Amino acid sequence: MAKSLLSKLANLKITNILIISFTIVIACSLTLQYILGYEPCNLCMQERGLYFYCLVISTMTEFSIRNHHLYWITFIFLMSITLIMIYNAALGINHVGIKLNIMPEITKCMVNKNALVTNTIDLMDNIKKQHTIPCNQVDLYILGLSLAFWNIVLSLTFSTISCISMIKVMYKKNPKFPK
Repeated sequence: MAKSLLSKLANLKITNILIISFTIVIACSLTLQYILGYEPCNLCMQERGLYFYCLVISTMTEFSIRNHHLYWITFIFLMSITLIMIYNAALGINHVGIKLNIMPEITKCMVNKNALVTNTIDLMDNIKKQHTIPCNQVDLYILGLSLAFWNIVLSLTFSTISCISMIKVMYKKNPKFPK
C-alpha cells in the first residue's frame, strides 16, 4: 500500500503542498482572531505557533530538496516537521481534554481574576499577561467539532504527509534503503 501511495505522489511537490497548507491554516487562524473577533486561548496560541515553525521549515525543505547533495538535510527537515506535528497533535488532545473537562486545566489556561490592581500601570501589565478566554470556554465549532479537534486532524495529516515525503526522499536518494 505504501508503494502505491508513493508512486502516486512521485510527481507531486509535497513540500509545496505543505507550504500552501501551513499558510492556509495560519491565514484562517489569523482571520478568525483579527477579522472575525474570535479570541484564542493560550493553548490555541501555542498550537498556532507550531504551524509558523513548520511553515519556515517546509520553506527551507523546498530549497534543500532542489540540491541533490543535501538529501540528508531534507530528511532532517521533514523529520522535524513530522515530530513537530505529532507534538502539536498531542497538544490538541490535551486541549480537547481540557475543553471536555476530562483533564484538569493547566495554569496557562486559567485566568487570574483576583489579581490586585492598584493603578493603571498594574492594570495594563495584568491585561498584557493574561488572555480573557480560559481553554474550557472556547465556543467556536466547525461542522460540530471544536477547533482543537480540527487541529488534531490537521496535525496528524501533516505529519503523515511529511513522513511519506521523508520516505520518498530516502527511496529516491538511497537505492539501498530497505523496502
